[in-house]
Amino acid sequence: MVTTMKMKKRNLVRMPLHERIADDLRNELQALDEGVKISTEPELAERYGVSVPTLRIAMTILVHEGIVIRKHGSGSYIAPKKIQNEPVVSSNRRVVGVPIFLDHFAEPCATDYWLRFYHFLFSSMEEHGIAFRMLPVRPPEEMHSAEFSQFIQSPEAAALLLSNHLPQSFLDTAKSKNVPCFGIFGTAENLIVSIGLNYRTMTATALDYFQTKGRQRVGMIAWAPNEIQTLNVGSNNEFPRVDTFKQCAQERGLASKNCWICSDLHPKNKGAGWSALREIWSASSLRPDAIFVSDSGLLPGVLQAARELRIRIPEDLLVLSQSNSPESIQIPPNVTKLEYHLSDFCDPLIEGIRRTLNGENLEPGAVVEVSGSLIEADSDLDTELRPLQTELSSGGR
Repeated sequence: MVTTMKMKKRNLVRMPLHERIADDLRNELQALDEGVKISTEPELAERYGVSVPTLRIAMTILVHEGIVIRKHGSGSYIAPKKIQNEPVVSSNRRVVGVPIFLDHFAEPCATDYWLRFYHFLFSSMEEHGIAFRMLPVRPPEEMHSAEFSQFIQSPEAAALLLSNHLPQSFLDTAKSKNVPCFGIFGTAENLIVSIGLNYRTMTATALDYFQTKGRQRVGMIAWAPNEIQTLNVGSNNEFPRVDTFKQCAQERGLASKNCWICSDLHPKNKGAGWSALREIWSASSLRPDAIFVSDSGLLPGVLQAARELRIRIPEDLLVLSQSNSPESIQIPPNVTKLEYHLSDFCDPLIEGIRRTLNGENLEPGAVVEVSGSLIEADSDLDTELRPLQTELSSGGR
């Protein structure tokens, strides 16, 4: 039977807040037997009169010191003595740098996704007792980061976790300092673990689904020009999105006109999905009967345009949307989705970093491909188009 630790309330002064809490807890926890369950973070936060995030920082310090272990879905416990006597890392290099691309937060259609991504990533790292430091990176036209330069030169730099492409010079600097790199959408040979979308598999899944539903004319709405829509997770998967879509359609005997494909979009363009569907619908008297929306950030605009054009979904137009942030964008049940969760990206990265911090010498080049799970639209649904929670103006978002 697990014993839950009880604590008295204390007033602490003089030291920085999270350090005062960590110091007080350290004195009490080290006197307890291993396996004792610690009060929850909200309970401890109430005890000290602080917010839960502040309390969590203090607890993370104790996790790094090997005094506390966290068990997902269960809580925090006094660590076994053998763990308390062994540091998580054999040297003082125990901080993971996370470059934050400031340009992400200037993109109206993508900002919400990146906020949720970083929140999920940092929460996961805290849960596993991994210390991290955010390193702001300026927009692509400048692409510099004083914080990165300072971090990579410091003895505490244990690893880099990249959420997007970095210039090769950044990776070369990290390599010269023997700092291992992990990342999403990066070139596999430069990273210990690389996570990426298998766009060919996703496209094939979407078109196979359209075919099983008897659709013969397929279109696509995607972010960014064709020449930069590549998947950098290995040479076998480096396919531009438009070329991949056309190739997969041709292999299945499906019609796919150029005017049914809109890919010159960018998250900075307000109302991109709205204007894309209108452009496709007005381009020809022969219209697609199925559309693959390659990012759920485009879907609200697509559905807004469909409603204004009186396009019935799925009768007139079968819509399948990639869903990369299911908790933030509500996809109507009459839309089929290829869904993946942020944990599909973060969990393999966290595991690789954890093993590296614990002294394993992992070889670079491991690739984890995410292709999503097909969740079919409700065939029994009344398919009258319904208003979205957030209405869009005819000019955009």
